[in-house]
Amino acid sequence: MLSKIKSLFTGSKEAPEQTLANQVKASAAKTLVIYGAGDIGKRLLPLLRSQYPEVDIVAVVDRRAKYSAFKLAGVEVLPAESIATIDCDAIVIASVAFLDEIIPFVRQQTAGKATQIISV
Repeated sequence: MLSKIKSLFTGSKEAPEQTLANQVKASAAKTLVIYGAGDIGKRLLPLLRSQYPEVDIVAVVDRRAKYSAFKLAGVEVLPAESIATIDCDAIVIASVAFLDEIIPFVRQQTAGKATQIISV
């Protein structure tokens, strides 16, 4: 059942975090920011650390961090607006539900930068 739900969202039977991890590898990004500290982000961070230790995860950002500080796998989660000041090769959007809101926000915050946006 879970794989059917995943395929509805991503068009794939692969878990969203694995799809994102594969896209990170294909992108050749050396530094990245994870946008989203929800379920997908919680699974993506350790997956990237184990499968692609050569990739430097410079930050995790989430809009909820604007209201309350918290950590994800020991990493302090920064407010989403921080993206504008962080240098990275790629921003991985670890969300399916809010993708339509996040992508325009990220594009606005990174205007003028050569930052890749990776999403499911």
